[in-house]
Amino acid sequence: MARERLSPALEQKALHIARSGLHLKADERGENLFDHSIKVASYAKTRGERIISYLHRVVDNSDITLKHLYSTGFSKEIIRALSCLSRRSGESEQGQIQRIKRNPLATRIKLYDLLCETKPETVESIPEPARKSFLHAREVVQIQLLAPS
Repeated sequence: MARERLSPALEQKALHIARSGLHLKADERGENLFDHSIKVASYAKTRGERIISYLHRVVDNSDITLKHLYSTGFSKEIIRALSCLSRRSGESEQGQIQRIKRNPLATRIKLYDLLCETKPETVESIPEPARKSFLHAREVVQIQLLAPS
C-alpha cells in the first residue's frame, strides 16, 4: 500500500484505530486510554504530532502492531516515532528515555504526555505519599528528555 500523506483522512484513520484499540482500556489511575490520547493530542502543533498522539498507547495496550499500522498507510516517520514510544521488554526507564530522545517527534509527544500526566487534577488523584515520588520522577524524566544527548 502506498504511504498516505499527512492528510485529514490519515488523521481520522489514526483516531479510529486509537478508538477501536483503546476505548475499553484504562491506566493504573482508571483514566480511559483513548481519552488520554485525545488529551495528549490537544497539545500537538501539527497533524503528524496529533496522529502520533492518538496512536502512542495503541501498540502497548492492544493487539495492533507497528507492522499493521505501516501496512495501513502510516509513514516510516510516524512508525519510527511510535516505535520509540513503545515499551521494550526488560528495558530500563533510562534506556527508553535515551531511545525516545533520538527521535524529535517522539520526544515532543512524550513531553505532551507528561504535561497531561502532571496536570493538577491528575496529580491530585494520586494518593500521598506516592504523589511526591511521582512528581519527582516526572521532573527527572522531563529534564532527561530535554538534556542534550
